[in-house]
Amino acid sequence: MMVKKPEPSYVFEVPWHAEVFALTVHLSEKGHFGWTEWTRRLSKNLKYTKKNEV
Repeated sequence: MMVKKPEPSYVFEVPWHAEVFALTVHLSEKGHFGWTEWTRRLSKNLKYTKKNEV
């Protein structure tokens, strides 16, 4: 009987997403910005990008 191994699941879709997240965590820990500020700016940029998609 052959046991099928489950597909691996990834937290990030592509490797550079993980790298950007790690850099974000590092900069936050060094006091360059707080998580509240980061989430507010990210949300604003995502809304802008969605609004201006062609």
